[in-house]
Amino acid sequence: MEFIRSELGRRRLAAAGWVCAVGIAFLLGAWSFSQADPGGQYGRPDPLTEAGVRHELGQAKQRGRTTSPAPESPSSEPSAGSTSTVRFPDGLGTARAECRAEARTVTLLSWTPGEGYSVDDVAPGPALRATVELESAADDADDPTVRIRCVHGKPQTTVERDSQADDSDADDD
Repeated sequence: MEFIRSELGRRRLAAAGWVCAVGIAFLLGAWSFSQADPGGQYGRPDPLTEAGVRHELGQAKQRGRTTSPAPESPSSEPSAGSTSTVRFPDGLGTARAECRAEARTVTLLSWTPGEGYSVDDVAPGPALRATVELESAADDADDPTVRIRCVHGKPQTTVERDSQADDSDADDD
């Protein structure tokens, strides 16, 4: 008992008590994590395969069609359009476009900006021209606008830069 009464003994006993408390807290925390089941909440999903992407896109298109307000009449046949992927010049991105030859319209189905760009605004159509306004990550670069139109049933692109738009605005004055 004299050991506990000495100052050194009390300090050692207090230190041993703290070490035991920390050890018990660590073990309790480890046990609680091993018993927890977040139901995959923190799991990392595997990337979609190409077939999975097609399936998800098909599901999205079907959901989009079911919300369309005007059903087609049975006597009118839907006109088939030509769908193709368009690469924007200068690596600005790509788009999936549908050309309807009889109406000479273009509809953008999807679009992806190139590296260093983000999409600022889109006018997907159907119209004679569809546009994708891109914004450069570099503040000093001109922000391009890609215009897509159908020529002989195939989508064609032209690029207009902000500096060109500014010049044409100045000509209007």
